[in-house]
Amino acid sequence: MQAFFDEFTTLLEQFALYNTQIVIAGDLNLCLKDMSSSDASNFQVIADQFGLIQHIAGPTHQGGGWLDVIITRDDCVPTDLCIHPPTISNHGIVEITIPFLHDAPFYLDRQVRGWRNLDREAFRLALLDV
Repeated sequence: MQAFFDEFTTLLEQFALYNTQIVIAGDLNLCLKDMSSSDASNFQVIADQFGLIQHIAGPTHQGGGWLDVIITRDDCVPTDLCIHPPTISNHGIVEITIPFLHDAPFYLDRQVRGWRNLDREAFRLALLDV
């Protein structure tokens, strides 16, 4: 299990270099229900170090475990979290709305001359007159 935590930390160190939203979703096969377990507490320490929040706080597995995660940066506020009970699979379906964090588009109006139509000789003569 230590190899997972080491690789997960290395992955998050790479993403920390980018100013972008992070969404980690899926089955980590790590029971996060009991925060007194060493695996769950190690996971939480890593998440805290990188400013990440795990949003699932309920059972997602038919055995009652909290194995599936939706992890985002702490500045992301997802809404409409819904965990559907397992049907075909032994995992339930997790639905969530995650806002797309980005700056508004920046538009710049500019005027461009058609340099192909420039009369170079007239331009040269105009510069000599100055």
